[in-house]
Amino acid sequence: MTMRLAADGQGVATMRARLAGLGVGITGEPEVVRRWALSLVVRVATTDGVLWYKAVPGIFEQEGATTGWLHGRVRGLVPEVVGWGDGWLVTRDLTPGAGRASAHPLGALARLQREVADINPNDVPGLARRSPSSMAAEVQALLARSDAFDARRADRLAAALPVLDAICRAVEECGLPDTVVHGDFQLGNALWTDNGWRLIDWTDAFVGFPLVDLAQPVADGEPGALSACAEQWLPVLEADRLRRAVRLAPAIGAGFHLLMHRRILDEVSRDQHFIESYHMWHARLLGALSEEHFR
Repeated sequence: MTMRLAADGQGVATMRARLAGLGVGITGEPEVVRRWALSLVVRVATTDGVLWYKAVPGIFEQEGATTGWLHGRVRGLVPEVVGWGDGWLVTRDLTPGAGRASAHPLGALARLQREVADINPNDVPGLARRSPSSMAAEVQALLARSDAFDARRADRLAAALPVLDAICRAVEECGLPDTVVHGDFQLGNALWTDNGWRLIDWTDAFVGFPLVDLAQPVADGEPGALSACAEQWLPVLEADRLRRAVRLAPAIGAGFHLLMHRRILDEVSRDQHFIESYHMWHARLLGALSEEHFR
């Protein structure tokens, strides 16, 4: 069974009620900036300035709690949170920076992750702890499903599982602390402002191995991503061990992305876009598990 968001009219009506509960009145016509299977995003002028409202399906309901907690711990790296609840979030407007962005935003994410590496998942409702080894076990369980892959994809992934297990053991022993993982880090989820980067869209967040967030930047070949990340983690981990962890991280990230897209297909939507993304992460996982890459 899939869960879908309310239609625009219902969603905006719910937003009005939630803003009223925060003591905020609407002074302008709400602008639905985006509505798709995974979120409803509305920009609205209010008695408390311009605010952004976001609603998400139940599988992402921890986003508000996570963003609110991060705002309280690392002010300046996430948007200012006005209010949140299960499945929704209200933040203040962000003005794009006039100047050129300094460095890659992955450095800002790594700095945030270092600052909150002492997190107790129990402090954030709904935020799970997920290890690389638990991810590998979930991938193995996925292979037991007849509807997960066609025979060719299933056979190739099953043959690569021993390498995935070895990589998971290696990164768990590398020495990096568990911390908040963004889970879907890409350039579209970072906004450059006059006060630096602001990191948004924490729908896929969990507590675990921080270099999971290298998966998309590495796949996209983004210049400066690896160096920006490494600069933040070098004070924590000896250079050779960090280089090895970075080399192995894309396999870990691809595994988590594969599982998240499977969950979206099972619980939210079977739109073609998500099917294609699911197969894309399967291919990326296989590529990252090649023997040459592992060595």
